[in-house]
Amino acid sequence: HNAISGIGLATVDPRGLTLTGGLPYFGGPGNNYSLHAIAEAVTRLQERGGHALVAANGGFLSKYAVGVYSAAPPAEPQQRFADLDNGSGYNPDRVKVAAAPEGTGRIETYTVDYQKDGSAKKAIIVGVLEASGERFIACTQRGDAETVRTIATTDAIGMQVHVTSDAQHSLFTIEGD
Repeated sequence: HNAISGIGLATVDPRGLTLTGGLPYFGGPGNNYSLHAIAEAVTRLQERGGHALVAANGGFLSKYAVGVYSAAPPAEPQQRFADLDNGSGYNPDRVKVAAAPEGTGRIETYTVDYQKDGSAKKAIIVGVLEASGERFIACTQRGDAETVRTIATTDAIGMQVHVTSDAQHSLFTIEGD
């Protein structure tokens, strides 16, 4: 009700107000109902065209998200994408990914894979090579508990790493270790 009143829709709107039944009818917190709504919205847009609005809330309406989706691209580029390069050198059309990264890089984002007992098992990073600016994905070597612990217990964004690759893996260690 909070979402529809905010955008001026009635509960009897003939277009229908839900793709998944809404939170009370589609599981509960942690059941990923919003992703199911997005997937269903995209499927319907592919079939019928048009636009879709997917709203999600969590907590006691304390965490709110909204996505607007369309079957057609916008007539004009969105403002936030129009000037991305603005001297920073970043342009999503020019992002290159290293197939077999080697050398020094910096962590742009990361995640930690935990075991069932709650201990950190492996760290996975997305980084950028300093020499070429190429992006890469790498993980810790098996048994490198020290690097995993460091990544799991610090803010690793921007941390300098050394990455190596073989035919199957790209592995990283923290620079200076």
